[in-house]
Amino acid sequence: SAGLLSSARVELALRATDRACYVSAKSETPYADAPSAIGFEATISAPHMHAMALELLAPALCSPSCLALDVGCGSGYLAAC
Repeated sequence: SAGLLSSARVELALRATDRACYVSAKSETPYADAPSAIGFEATISAPHMHAMALELLAPALCSPSCLALDVGCGSGYLAAC
């Protein structure tokens, strides 16, 4: 995790969401810490970027009254986490 994860909840969310389901079937390294193709000349961000985003969003998303609107999420991976 390179020190990016401080929340057990974020780590569990990332581990529970299989990144291979969100990249192109042709991807040989869906778990590498690098962007991967998702088709249509678009990429999914590297896992460390998702970890950083979730760490920043966790305080707001983990409250009982939270609402989130993810517009243009690309692969849908971050929203699934």
